[in-house]
Amino acid sequence: MRKTTAGNVAKCSDRIAVENYSVVLSGHCAGATFPAVVADVIIVGVGSRPNIANLCLEKTGIHAEHGIPVDEKMHTGIAKIYAAGDVLGKIQLAHYASATATVAVESMLGRPPSLDLNTVPACIYTSPEIAAVGLTEAQCAARNIETEAGTFLMDGNEKSMIAGDCGYIKTIVEKSTGKILGATAFCHRATDLLGELTLAVSRGMTRDELLHVIHAHPTVMEGVYKSLSNSRERSAAQ
Repeated sequence: MRKTTAGNVAKCSDRIAVENYSVVLSGHCAGATFPAVVADVIIVGVGSRPNIANLCLEKTGIHAEHGIPVDEKMHTGIAKIYAAGDVLGKIQLAHYASATATVAVESMLGRPPSLDLNTVPACIYTSPEIAAVGLTEAQCAARNIETEAGTFLMDGNEKSMIAGDCGYIKTIVEKSTGKILGATAFCHRATDLLGELTLAVSRGMTRDELLHVIHAHPTVMEGVYKSLSNSRERSAAQ
């Protein structure tokens, strides 16, 4: 398997080479030189696209380029036709697809949407895990939203120490209101932190509201508390 995989990527020999059945990555990227990295396997994650070519959408009057267009109720604009999931060409995550399907059925039954489709948590199951929800600092800046960021290094978190892991948790708060706008975690059990963080972003909770809650010790969740606490301390010092 290594020979086959390596053979498929060997064309990029300036960055990827095959040596003794291992894959060696080296070279330049975005103007920077990075040291050689040796690995057994390379996973190429290039994303996916809606599989709608054989749905005969042209017969329905639906014009889909990068996905089936829908409104907030998952209605396509064509009578009695709704769409949900990956065919929308939006966020291609299982939990988002399930949520859009729920909203679509609710809309068919004349009920209001019961789920917030604007706040979608994202998980990457690497080691350490990566998790994110809401806006990043760059996205906030593009919208002219002034923010305060708090970062906590998880090598100071006892539960992460027990697991022999590290990483960080970063939270983004709107400066004028204290509302939690987004968060990113790169640490042990990062994906398990998304429940509290997604609730906070979805419901427009403030930093002080979350800091008002006791977080159990030792837990990875304490890192969220410390991250928000750090941003509040920096805000008070300004």
